[in-house]
Amino acid sequence: MQKFISNVFSIDMPDGWTLSTLIFAGPVDEKTDDALVGIGSAKPFQKNLVITLEAIAADVTLEDYLKRQRDGLIKAEVDWQPDQEPETVQLADGSVAILSEHTMMGQGGALIRQIQLMRFKSGVAYTFIASDLEGYPFDLARDDFRKILLSVS
Repeated sequence: MQKFISNVFSIDMPDGWTLSTLIFAGPVDEKTDDALVGIGSAKPFQKNLVITLEAIAADVTLEDYLKRQRDGLIKAEVDWQPDQEPETVQLADGSVAILSEHTMMGQGGALIRQIQLMRFKSGVAYTFIASDLEGYPFDLARDDFRKILLSVS
């Protein structure tokens, strides 16, 4: 049996279960003007960082994995648009990852921008997705998001 331990709780998981997603919510913005409230939302959008994990075959490359993820969004008809060419980056531990940025339609019609880092380690694909509202909110968060993502080891 595996044990997942965080600073908040621990839990024993039966064999065959895996950790697949972690979500970190950023601080709630003190402003509540229209620029920070998602369409149809009663409270401000919280910037966030989602981490997903997926076992991968040894012959899969970062580029293959990114293409598969993007193809999946297209097939699912997600309103999604890449904003730049993916960038190959070196992480704090010296490993290589792919960093990309895209915009998508969020719940209630809010336009969300995301910066995403994909890296492989020990047969697992880790995808780190940092999100905030498109425009000024994301522009303010971009440097912090990059620092967080590039600190991955």
